[in-house]
Amino acid sequence: MTRIITKGGVWRNTEDEILKAAVMKYGLSQWARISSLLSRKTPKQCKARWENWLDPNIKKTEWSTEEEERLVHLATLMPCQWNTIAKQLNGRTADQCLEHYKSLQLAAVKEQDSDAVEEVSRYKIDDRDRNPESKPARPDPVDMEEEEKEMIAEARARLANTQGKKAKRKAREKQLEEARRLATLQKQRELKAAGISVYAKRLRHDEMDYNQDIPFYQPAPAGFFDTTKELGRPKKEFQKRSLKDLEGPRRDERNEAARKAQEQKAKDAKKDKKALPKLVAELDDEAQFTKRPRLNLPAPQADQADIDQVVKMSQRLRDLPGAGADDAPLGGAGGTALDALRTPAQMLQTPAQLLQTPRNAGAGGSAFGVSAAAAAGGLSALFKSLPRPQNEIELELPNEEEPALDEDGFALPGRRSGGPAPMEVEDAEDIRLREERRRQAEEERRLLERSQVVQRGLPRPGQLHAQLFRHADSSTVAALIDQELLSMLEHDAAVHPPAGTPAGRAPAGFVHVSLEEMASAKELIEAELGASLGGLSVSTDSGATVTLPVAKADFEPAHEHVLVSMLLSGSKGHQMSDDLSRSERVTALRANYDQIRQAMIREDKRARRIESRLAIVLGGYIKRADALSKEAIEVGTRLDTTLQDEVAFRHLAEVEASGAESRSKQLESACHSIAEDEARAQRHFAELSAEYDQLRLQIADVKSKLISGGVI
Repeated sequence: MTRIITKGGVWRNTEDEILKAAVMKYGLSQWARISSLLSRKTPKQCKARWENWLDPNIKKTEWSTEEEERLVHLATLMPCQWNTIAKQLNGRTADQCLEHYKSLQLAAVKEQDSDAVEEVSRYKIDDRDRNPESKPARPDPVDMEEEEKEMIAEARARLANTQGKKAKRKAREKQLEEARRLATLQKQRELKAAGISVYAKRLRHDEMDYNQDIPFYQPAPAGFFDTTKELGRPKKEFQKRSLKDLEGPRRDERNEAARKAQEQKAKDAKKDKKALPKLVAELDDEAQFTKRPRLNLPAPQADQADIDQVVKMSQRLRDLPGAGADDAPLGGAGGTALDALRTPAQMLQTPAQLLQTPRNAGAGGSAFGVSAAAAAGGLSALFKSLPRPQNEIELELPNEEEPALDEDGFALPGRRSGGPAPMEVEDAEDIRLREERRRQAEEERRLLERSQVVQRGLPRPGQLHAQLFRHADSSTVAALIDQELLSMLEHDAAVHPPAGTPAGRAPAGFVHVSLEEMASAKELIEAELGASLGGLSVSTDSGATVTLPVAKADFEPAHEHVLVSMLLSGSKGHQMSDDLSRSERVTALRANYDQIRQAMIREDKRARRIESRLAIVLGGYIKRADALSKEAIEVGTRLDTTLQDEVAFRHLAEVEASGAESRSKQLESACHSIAEDEARAQRHFAELSAEYDQLRLQIADVKSKLISGGVI
């Protein structure tokens, strides 16, 4: 049968010591690893034991009066929040706070009614500890079970291993390697003793076979020699050399050095790559400010065919009539025949005609058989043949007249009130202002075309009830007015909806009325009212007050009827109260009363729900506000008392300051009198002392006389 082990219960001293050592080694985050050392405890219990008892920051002393007052105050402010309360009390855990608070409550109840405490303790179910993690540990039994002994031994072994599993494996491998080396050495010695040659390992120049060679061995010279000189010879300092100096760096060290060199090389390459754009920019700047070298072009060369053609052309021009011997190919000073025969193509100078080669260049420096003087004369003749310039400048200024204005008072671009229209560009700010004024005027016009309800922003119903505007006879004036009113309301609700309502499509039957038509309709209405009524002052939309002739006897009853009558819901829809019978009026009023009452009940329930939610959300704040108000009242009372004390003491200080002079004088006079009395007493004492001395002398004389006379 498998034994079932229940984890938990009372903690013992050995378990506490194991938990402390495990926390010192593993820290405060590996509770599962720590609980693996304790066979009867879970990770949660280990953590609770450390936080509630074994932590050195926990205070286990008696509660002071100050701590108890703070505990009661915090428990009143934050009921059942013991973790938060424990954070405010340094060194106390949540379990300590809860248990001490319960003990305080029990003590308070016991002071009030001791019988109730006895009655409660009588019905206690059992004496088991519900929270053993916050209680002192029990001593270990003398005879432990085998499982507990195994647990202690395993915990001691695991906690004693400070190097870890990897270090243990390395140590074991090192021991195996040493044992292998010793076995190999013993084997080689045995084979050598048996006369069997062992394969000699080829070593490098900086390596040594410690099995055959002797480190730092220097063979003694052959023969006899005198050792007396060695006594006076200075000893040479021994040079310390390690195995690394003899064998050189190991493979892992060489690999590490190569890796570091490669990383440094990569870093240098990265730095060079980052510095490359900067270097290129610097080179560009240097190239920008360096002096541009001189352009070296090769010497001009011309083909033989081009030269022959130019020579033939110049010969033909010389043979023309009117051309002199010194005429150049570009023309003479007054050769009209040459000018007449010259074509635009012949007047153009090509690079081939301007070339000068050593073949056809004469001693006088002529090019193609033409002298430089002839060329210069031809150019001057061409310049002289140009027409004389006529420097006649005429300025024409535009007419400075008033610009033409538009209907808004802005100047129209490129237009004047008279004369031709010059080309002008209007300022962009003037264009913007004119467009803005035009838009404002258009918006004001659209606003005036709307109904008075929309213009003044008066409240409107969200839903329209068409049954309110239905009439039995649709041809009457009232029916037509109500039909027009309904169409206006539908149009305003669709085109200009109230806030929070989406806009819709305007009804098809609505007819827009212009401002002129509305003004004429108002004039007709005012004229009709003036003809039918009199004595009534009416304010028009323009702000003027018009007095209409109306009879007081006709107006007051109509006004009282409007004030008294009500719009009620009857059998035929909403009607005026005067149009309904008594029973219908009572029924409508009762229905309105029920609706109002139901609305009041709903609002009352809603208000109660809101108040309850506010009480839940703001309960702590209300309590805190009450406490702060009481504290403020107490502070104010103490402040008033302090102010009164200050006034009293200030008055007392003034009285003391005023009476200090008189009291000082009284004290001075008393001191003088006391000093005089003391001086008088001293003089009297001196007199009495002198008299006493005289009496003693007289008594001594008398006694001596009596002695000498034999009387005594």
